[in-house]
Amino acid sequence: LLQSRFAASHVQLQVFEVRSLASALEVYALNRDHISLVFLDLHLPDADGLPGLAAFLQRFPRARVAVLSG
Repeated sequence: LLQSRFAASHVQLQVFEVRSLASALEVYALNRDHISLVFLDLHLPDADGLPGLAAFLQRFPRARVAVLSG
């Protein structure tokens, strides 16, 4: 898990990078109040395509998720 902070003028972004869906679920659970958007790669080792998205949304139905593939 990598955590980085970026500052551009008055905007601050905090980025969490994970290598698995399980890690994404854990990181989101711990930080959901501070995460406004999730970029979810459907090719994570344990994401299994669209079922990975479904698993994420089943656990966090109010999350805003942008799907990445390829």
